[in-house]
Amino acid sequence: MDARDDDVHRPPMRVEVIDISPTLSIGFTVSILKYTESGCAPPRATSPELQTDSSCSALVSELELEALMDEEVVQGYDVVGMDKDGFPLLQTMDGEEKLVKGKYFLVRRDKSTPVPAVHVETVKALLENMMSAVNKYYAFGSCFSEEF
Repeated sequence: MDARDDDVHRPPMRVEVIDISPTLSIGFTVSILKYTESGCAPPRATSPELQTDSSCSALVSELELEALMDEEVVQGYDVVGMDKDGFPLLQTMDGEEKLVKGKYFLVRRDKSTPVPAVHVETVKALLENMMSAVNKYYAFGSCFSEEF
């Protein structure tokens, strides 16, 4: 645990997949939640009476961040071959044109809703960790690779 992690407010969050069809997802939504009743303590695994208290289960979304691919359609390739002069040649395995939805990975939010001051550090930490996972995936093939 990093020393600065103790200073970061950790609100409850919900993650939902953004589906465009039953077999295709283009991203996910992270909702930062808040309890609707003041003085309502968050449920804890060590405190069963709080888990069953219905007044503590009323959570509402305070801020939503979407992480998804954009709407642009680009040509996709399976392999990089070599042409007769030795230059790279992008090819598909079956020779057919393959179109892929999404060129850029976006993280966005509704700007009409300001980020509450209490969540600024949480949002920064979330974005830093998300971008680190993307970088690790492209560099090492897995977002779970540890730094050497």
